[in-house]
Amino acid sequence: MSWSEDEYYEDFFGGGYSLYIDWYAGMYEVIDYENSYLYWEYEYINETKPNTYTELHNNLGSGWSLGFSSIEINNGKKYLHLSNGESYEINITSTAGDSNLKNYTLRDIRLENDSGSFTNRVKNSQYALYHKNGNVEYFADDGRLLGIKDRFGNTIKFEHTTINNHPVINKITDSVNRVVNISYQNTSTGKKVVITAPDSTTIQYILEPISGHSGEYKLVKKIDRLGRETVFNYSIKSGNFSFFSKSDRNKANYYANLTEIHYPTGAYTKYSYQSTTGNLGNQGSYVYYRIKTREDIENSVSFNKDTYTYNGNYTGYPSYDDPASLPSSFTYGTTVTDNENLQAIYTFNYKHLKTREETKDGSTLINTTDYEYDSNKLLVKAVRKDYGKTAGQYMLRVENFVYDTGNFGDLVGYWDTRAERNSNHIPMNDEHKTTYTYNSAYHYVTGKIYKKDANTTIKEEYVSYADNKKIEWYRVKENDVLKEQTWYNYDSY
Repeated sequence: MSWSEDEYYEDFFGGGYSLYIDWYAGMYEVIDYENSYLYWEYEYINETKPNTYTELHNNLGSGWSLGFSSIEINNGKKYLHLSNGESYEINITSTAGDSNLKNYTLRDIRLENDSGSFTNRVKNSQYALYHKNGNVEYFADDGRLLGIKDRFGNTIKFEHTTINNHPVINKITDSVNRVVNISYQNTSTGKKVVITAPDSTTIQYILEPISGHSGEYKLVKKIDRLGRETVFNYSIKSGNFSFFSKSDRNKANYYANLTEIHYPTGAYTKYSYQSTTGNLGNQGSYVYYRIKTREDIENSVSFNKDTYTYNGNYTGYPSYDDPASLPSSFTYGTTVTDNENLQAIYTFNYKHLKTREETKDGSTLINTTDYEYDSNKLLVKAVRKDYGKTAGQYMLRVENFVYDTGNFGDLVGYWDTRAERNSNHIPMNDEHKTTYTYNSAYHYVTGKIYKKDANTTIKEEYVSYADNKKIEWYRVKENDVLKEQTWYNYDSY
């Protein structure tokens, strides 16, 4: 967990020039604002900001967040931070249906400009994130989340308070006016965040200052509704970086590495880390930390211990300079070894997709699985080999997947392990295929067809109401003969 924002802005000597470094895109550029004179006398320096975007907009300490989406606006660029932790640079185009997210080719989410179609009574929406299931997230001009609405009209509204000139969520109201309040308090030992549920029960998060780092805090304790405590411990480590050198890193960034989680039961989970070096854009490099071991401990007994070893670095360092232009032959890997010496070995390609998984018992190979993907990074083939006691002999199990042509990521065809395949592991017929159809408006499953045996075809139908928003009938047919049906009715919520 790093609390220094790796984005840097410096004016060069002579005026009119500025250096802009984009952490997310892995690049920097020199901008001539006067566009009339060439200044040769300038100096490059590396600097850090004291707080990350996540810290400023959550106030839960280094590395922690409430898990809601937001839009970061920084030096003319915008970044969508999703609730699942993914982040994308925003690039709104004129292409209808485009995700408007840089390098994101699917259409299951789509960010658009919005002209105030939603309000939380304080601000109106300027951006809307559309999900294929009909959910919409609305954001204000400063990127704060205003509300979430589903296809049934259920709405969650978010309100904010301002801390250090940044909006943070302090009130959440649902469609039936149930309210969750979030308060941010200073205490004699640090800070406290209190979440009050509609039934007036509370969850408290206790923060303490990080010694030697003014203004920085770490989450040290969670107190649940029943008063039970979960305690978090950290190790504070530095790692030097430079945007302009692969070897001379002269500026420190700091990390709060989570080392222990102590549970109310008395058991705890322990983590250890190792430092390593990665590329920082195509000119720079940085030292960061990755997990080395994790284990659960109860009554002084260790169990579920995993040890992590690494083959290569995901940024390409030191063999390749530019993490954004890795060769197609590039791979890296991670091995996870448990306390029984069982190893799970994962291999990733230059797109950071898992291409191979191996399981070993000591030096004995148990199984391998190879994965292939389409241009949208969706899994299209999984080839598994389970090895027996005789060397070189294995049981082959293959699965194939195909998706909709509209790039929504809807699985429309699946061939199970029993399907007849050619030497390239491509199905030769549809005897063991399951076919799926979807509602065109909200992309839920409306049909499922598969064979029970060579002479029996099963059709499952999900028939929607006229508004397309919910299922009215579920029917099962065997060779087109109705065998089962269920009718669904819904309340107003």
